Amino acid sequence: MSMAVSRFEVRKQLVLEEANAIGTSFLRAQLLPAPAGPEIAKLLRQYVTVRVQYGTAGNDLARLDALHTQSAHLQTELWTQAAT
Repeated sequence: MSMAVSRFEVRKQLVLEEANAIGTSFLRAQLLPAPAGPEIAKLLRQYVTVRVQYGTAGNDLARLDALHTQSAHLQTELWTQAAT
């Protein structure tokens, strides 16, 4: 039981850290001028949608793989926007 609680706490902390990072990124995107700011905000909204779907996909390995690919693609797009 102790190991399960420990893993749960670690996962909970990781989810919280990701949510905080996304929230901070979204707030920073609001400070950017158009078209970069709104485009980054749009990508972040899409990323959140994919991450929520990933969290609720259960044991559907094909769906998890597809969602992982989508999130990786969105991360690449976000980095591309940030670099420009």
